[in-house]
Amino acid sequence: MRGPSSFEDLAAVIAVCLGTARADGKFKQVELDRIVEALKSQYNFEGRDDLLQSYIDAAEEMDYSEAIGRIKNFSDEEKQFVSDMLFVTICADGESSPEEVEVYRNMVNICELPLFTGAENVETDDNDVEEEEQDEEADDDDAIIPAFIVVNFYGIASLKQSENEDWRNLEDEFVSWLGCEGGTQVVRFTQRLNAISEALNLNGYHLVFLMARRGYGDRTVGDNMPATILYGGGNPIYGNIIFALETDKGYEVEGFRSRRLLNEAYAVINEAIGGLMRTE
Repeated sequence: MRGPSSFEDLAAVIAVCLGTARADGKFKQVELDRIVEALKSQYNFEGRDDLLQSYIDAAEEMDYSEAIGRIKNFSDEEKQFVSDMLFVTICADGESSPEEVEVYRNMVNICELPLFTGAENVETDDNDVEEEEQDEEADDDDAIIPAFIVVNFYGIASLKQSENEDWRNLEDEFVSWLGCEGGTQVVRFTQRLNAISEALNLNGYHLVFLMARRGYGDRTVGDNMPATILYGGGNPIYGNIIFALETDKGYEVEGFRSRRLLNEAYAVINEAIGGLMRTE
């Protein structure tokens, strides 16, 4: 397998591998070791542990969306390298968790990656590999203007709706709802968010939440417990958050478009965080 040659592009590959390894909330030393071994098999890091560490440090600091954007522009050969690296990552500890496999599948779809080398020789359960398609058409009476669930520091949830269907132009509304400065960032693919997405059986989407990009919101108030629990990184998240949907392909942020899904999502999220959300 042949990987990218630029520093930033290889850091992007490492970033998505690390993100995949952490998808199940159990980042193990063996997973990092396998990533490093795979890199050393392709690149000459002999006597250059400092250089290898600089790649890993850059990967840790790289925004996930930036990494995705770079990989989308890779050559076919480089995309094969990414796919193989991701497969090495999810199989590092001898078992592949559902969360890690889901991230791998999403990467294949989003970045148009080929399957890992030798995939055609691996026996799989078709029911496990193929996503179920939902053919039910939404009831017209169930359709709503795209809605978002905004949760403040007290755990109080409110409904916000937007007539704007272009996700690229929603930033101003998101900033207003979050009450923050400096833009927003999307939290995706944590262990708990993945479990909620699976429980909701979203077709072509996954659940995300948005928060303030820098400073984690208003630190003059207590931490947002629903966000802190779902983030799962050990660091408290401050200020408001916004629950939304994001497309598996393209990472386009959207609101809930039906009352049924909106209500179901609220219920499943609240159950996952121990009933900490409430409405007024």
